[in-house]
Amino acid sequence: MAPGVTIKVKSGAEEFESEEEAKRQLYLQQTSKYYLMTGQIGYKNKKYYLRISKEEASFLGVPSELYDYYADYVNKLNGR
Repeated sequence: MAPGVTIKVKSGAEEFESEEEAKRQLYLQQTSKYYLMTGQIGYKNKKYYLRISKEEASFLGVPSELYDYYADYVNKLNGR
């Protein structure tokens, strides 16, 4: 690509200035412990729950405090 040329890359609803930036953002999302925990919130029988145990989360590198935050968040979603 010629110097000074900007390309726009669309990924889902987001638009990035380059393919490298799109890949960087994807990497950050895929490795983020916050995204990991958010993806572990399930809903069944009118209740929210975490699909992952504290031990499993720890094995994946999720800090105990972050797991506790999401456990508390799920409890609040359920009105507890």
